[in-house]
Amino acid sequence: KKILLYMCWPYFLFQVLYLLQDARIHQTEQWTVQFTTPYWLLWYLLALIMYYLILPVIDVKKTSARIAVLAGTIFLSLAAGFDNTIGYYLTLSRFFTFLPYFTAGYYLGQICREEGKGRRLKNLQKNIWLKGLSLIAVGGCIYYIVQNARAQTLNVYILYGSYSYQAAVYSPRIKFELLLVAAIWIAFLLLVIPDKKIPLLTSCGRYTLMAYLLHGFVQRYIAYEIYPIMQMGQTKYIWWSALVALMVLLVLCNSFAASVFTFVCTGKWIDVLGTWLKKRRANRSR
Repeated sequence: KKILLYMCWPYFLFQVLYLLQDARIHQTEQWTVQFTTPYWLLWYLLALIMYYLILPVIDVKKTSARIAVLAGTIFLSLAAGFDNTIGYYLTLSRFFTFLPYFTAGYYLGQICREEGKGRRLKNLQKNIWLKGLSLIAVGGCIYYIVQNARAQTLNVYILYGSYSYQAAVYSPRIKFELLLVAAIWIAFLLLVIPDKKIPLLTSCGRYTLMAYLLHGFVQRYIAYEIYPIMQMGQTKYIWWSALVALMVLLVLCNSFAASVFTFVCTGKWIDVLGTWLKKRRANRSR
């Protein structure tokens, strides 16, 4: 029920709205509705739906089983790069490419809820030496990225997660190394971010789904209607985009906007309507 209302409904709704915006407002393509290839940023929502659907398969309790499942997801992530056909269809390429992150995150959440283990993980945040080592590791990651970028063994298409090895011109070794780099960055952030509320950031973080789904309309309008007219330089465009991003963040990431969005766009109104109909039928049957 949660997946159906809070993930599937927004996916279908915003898939139609974004396609409608492109066809009717920007007139960039003909008006055709399809749901097998997610529109631009909606790939994440479809991938998330699929991740939650496979939870019964990866939800294991033993540590050895979790390690085996995680290793299996890494193998699938690497193997997906050999297939030139999956690409954007059902966001399959990204589904397999980013599957290890979801699996590791899910297991970490389970561990944090387990008595004793969660406390030990929180104590790691107080370890200064561990934070220092993680900072050194992040420095190594930055060096790795800079060196490979200069050698042109890294390109932006690799990071999309939707291109095969052949299409993006890279190797399974590079993909595995990038998985390690991302894991190190994630571990570093988990260690240094305080386990308490941070003014503004915590508030904005509560409403990221709404900002994620709605900011695309603003970005598309600017890209198609404003940017071509203004003909601004790259540096000016970056600063102007940052200002717009901040304004969008302030407008969308607040409790009032979230309450309206949650009711209309995440299918909560369907839940409320269903509850009301059940009560009405119950009252009639008395």
